[in-house]
Amino acid sequence: MSTLKQVAAAAGVHPGTASAILNQASGNTRVSDATRDKVLQAAQALSYVPNQHAAALKRGKTSYVGFFGGDVRNPFFAELITCLEGALATNGLQLLTSQFTYSPEDSLPGHIQSLLEQQVRAIVYWDESDDWAGKRLIRPGHVDWLPIGFTHRERPGVWLDLEHGIRESIRHF
Repeated sequence: MSTLKQVAAAAGVHPGTASAILNQASGNTRVSDATRDKVLQAAQALSYVPNQHAAALKRGKTSYVGFFGGDVRNPFFAELITCLEGALATNGLQLLTSQFTYSPEDSLPGHIQSLLEQQVRAIVYWDESDDWAGKRLIRPGHVDWLPIGFTHRERPGVWLDLEHGIRESIRHF
């Protein structure tokens, strides 16, 4: 995989110029059509793929939404994740999943920390309990989080209607 610097070198331009062209930046960068064509041809020849992590770092926001929930071997959760992933994709977001299998080796804080380390902008989690322990691990303001699932108590989140829950998750974030 080639880098932006390699594309710039192949096109004979400064990396900032290549970046402005490849990222379609608006601003003070003016380039001739010939220069634009050289950069685009070099990018194609080198099979350049933009680094989304670098772009997210520059923007200060990723396109990742984390999902924390049940075992994906359960067809219910596999379908839920598939639907959530599709709905997020139509909004330019990507789903990262972390499944909790309730085995002795599983660590709720570990799963949440893993999602947070990926710089997720939000966490949707499956919850059937009346007092989910994980909510104490996600500090308010740190990342948006939204419970989805079944419960007998009235509390914030999306309950019972999973299709509505997925739509509300997308709207929320």
